[in-house]
Amino acid sequence: MNGELWPYQHYLRRNLAAVASWELVWGFGAAGISNSIILAFLAQLTESKALIGALNVTYLLALPGLLIASYLNQRLRSRRAVVAGLHALQVSAWLAVGLITLLAGDRLGSSLVYLVFAAHSYIYVVNGFLVAPTYELLSGVFEQRWGMAQGVQVFVNRLSGTAGGLAAAALLATVAFPSNFGWTFVIAGLCLVLSNVSVLFLIEPPPRPPAQRQPLLPYLFNLGRLIRRDRPFCLLLIVTGVIASIQMVQGFYVVFALERLHLDPSYAGIFVAITFATNGIGGLILGPLGDRVGHRLVMLWSLGLHVLSFVAVIVMQSAVEFYLALGISSIGTMGAAIAQANLAVGFAPAGEKGAYSALTRLVTAPATALSMLLAGLSIDLVGFAGVFAASLLLPLAGIVATLRFADPRHVAQPVR
Repeated sequence: MNGELWPYQHYLRRNLAAVASWELVWGFGAAGISNSIILAFLAQLTESKALIGALNVTYLLALPGLLIASYLNQRLRSRRAVVAGLHALQVSAWLAVGLITLLAGDRLGSSLVYLVFAAHSYIYVVNGFLVAPTYELLSGVFEQRWGMAQGVQVFVNRLSGTAGGLAAAALLATVAFPSNFGWTFVIAGLCLVLSNVSVLFLIEPPPRPPAQRQPLLPYLFNLGRLIRRDRPFCLLLIVTGVIASIQMVQGFYVVFALERLHLDPSYAGIFVAITFATNGIGGLILGPLGDRVGHRLVMLWSLGLHVLSFVAVIVMQSAVEFYLALGISSIGTMGAAIAQANLAVGFAPAGEKGAYSALTRLVTAPATALSMLLAGLSIDLVGFAGVFAASLLLPLAGIVATLRFADPRHVAQPVR
């Protein structure tokens, strides 16, 4: 539904307040289960980089839900309760991991690796069902101001997450292993679950007229045919896969820094604080900027930052230099995420924003799973520096692909 029929501006402040309060609590909790914390936990349990890299194979479990939810999303008259409820169910897994680690962590020992794998598997099964309704809800609530709204969300989330990262660092440094990680996961899980109450206060657009019912398989076939005809969106899918691969290779930054600089695992909390702080700055600047100059341009800048980040981490010799590489990577990651989300819904036909967003995750899931697994295997064989150097080709490939399509806001959309 377009902005002429849905006066989103009338509810802009209330909806911004709702998502800001959601992100305020969510961000604090998310810091405690961030990639840096989880990888630092696994690094204490196993020396195998391939096993750590295999964690993200669980991303593939989101695929069935992505397809089914894209189909069912069209029949939802309201998405607030669905999004809030599924998010709460999803993140409750970390509360369970924390409690089990506190109560039985000493007895389980290295078997806690399998507990993390089980939690990740459950999380991504649920995540598959979340993508389409979440993107449809938020893009519909904010319409043409979604980039600005994302910037506010990210800034509040990361500001709160910076505090959460520092709190996690204090816990990890002062409490004995594995209880330090147990308490971190419990606090994170509670914050994440409770944050979803704020979603219920969003004002949604009026429901669309019920879509003509269509069986699942013909719906997916027609959607696939539509995508194949949309060359710019196909190029965006390539860029999406590249971004996911970059992020997974950079997931080993933390393990690399801990080993190369001989740092205590509690530094993972500091890494989280830096990541969240620079994420917030990047989101606050690049989200609204994308609304003004185009999200394709923001995507190009973000991929350029990833090139700089790989170079910086290869040559770094101190913690300060690593903080700089991590911050550059973090800004690039956030800029690319906001740009990708806005470009996807910009290419989408009316009523298919959630489906197009879900399709980007269909690319993200296998790219995420395979890239981190391959990176882990390669690091065991040739070391960190060789893998990071080879990975410079990823953002360069993304830049080439992005240059081959125009920003959907700046071109007339074809009749679909």
